[in-house]
Amino acid sequence: MAKICINDNGEEYLTVSDKQHICEPIKYNPDIYETAPKIVKKPFFDFVKRRTKGSRIVEKLVLFDETDPSMCFEYKKYNAHYFCCYNCFKKDKNYCVSAKLIKDEKNGDYLELKQKEHICGLRKFIPEDLNSNIVFSDGFKTDEYRASDGDVKQRLIVFHPQDHTLCHIYHNIGNRGQDYWLCSGM
Repeated sequence: MAKICINDNGEEYLTVSDKQHICEPIKYNPDIYETAPKIVKKPFFDFVKRRTKGSRIVEKLVLFDETDPSMCFEYKKYNAHYFCCYNCFKKDKNYCVSAKLIKDEKNGDYLELKQKEHICGLRKFIPEDLNSNIVFSDGFKTDEYRASDGDVKQRLIVFHPQDHTLCHIYHNIGNRGQDYWLCSGM
């Protein structure tokens, strides 16, 4: 067994088990085994900040489709220089379509893409307004209502930012030790 690792400088190295091979070595053919990585330069990639479900802000690498820049793949940071396609990784935790960031002060930073195919599809790029998740007190209210089982329950009403005649209704799921609310889809 062999494992590719990355040191603190972003350099790859290999650890190999001490078990003996039961197979014979084969002839090395560079035409079959060596494929040059694809080089991607700006404006076909960028870094964006995204808010996680836990409200942390993380940096993601966005690789735009060269024929339709409104479509993209999003990569999560693996280490200082490597990124892994987020949606491929979500589908298979052992599958990483990787991109390596190459810092080049003279010619501009670029990406080296490994020749591994995505198992996910392109997605529409939607920029995220990191301030949009904060709703101030004039944008929501809580009240009580009588549920169909007769119990009095709380609900959270979140108004649309531009039209307060529109809203989303949330129900309390406070079993997590804090005041959590889940949109009821109404």
